[in-house]
Amino acid sequence: MATCKDNKVDFKAWLEDVLTRLGTTRHDDIDSLLPHNWTPARN
Repeated sequence: MATCKDNKVDFKAWLEDVLTRLGTTRHDDIDSLLPHNWTPARN
């Protein structure tokens, strides 16, 4: 939560998105889900 705040990322939006993508994200791409690298998934 603090990392999201530090990076001006909406924690709730980030958490909902990351939880849905975590199981399908390749281990090499996990860093893309960190708050400072995160880009919301397109619907």
